[in-house]
Amino acid sequence: RSNQTSHGIIRSNQTSHGIIRSKQTSYGIIRSKQTSHGMIRSKQTSHGMIRSNQTSHGIIRSNQTSHGIIRSNQTSHGIIRSNQTSHGIIRSNQTSHGIIRSNQTSHGIIRSNQTSY
Repeated sequence: RSNQTSHGIIRSNQTSHGIIRSKQTSYGIIRSKQTSHGMIRSKQTSHGMIRSNQTSHGIIRSNQTSHGIIRSNQTSHGIIRSNQTSHGIIRSNQTSHGIIRSNQTSHGIIRSNQTSY
């Protein structure tokens, strides 16, 4: 189920063996690759650039709002609940074999590497 509204460029590759619910609104560039064997609920709003790679074998609930740049790589074998709001730059790599609940709000720069077992 995909709702996409673009005022720029959206390049989207989606492969699903489960459920993907994706809402994307872009005023810049979104490059999104999503591979799901479980469930991905993704809401992305960009006024800049979002590069998002998400691979799920469980559940990813991701809310990303960017007025700058978000580069996000998320690999889940469990549950990731991620809320990211950026007015600057977020570079985030998250690998979960358990549960990650992550809330990130940036008005500058966040470089985050999270590995959970």
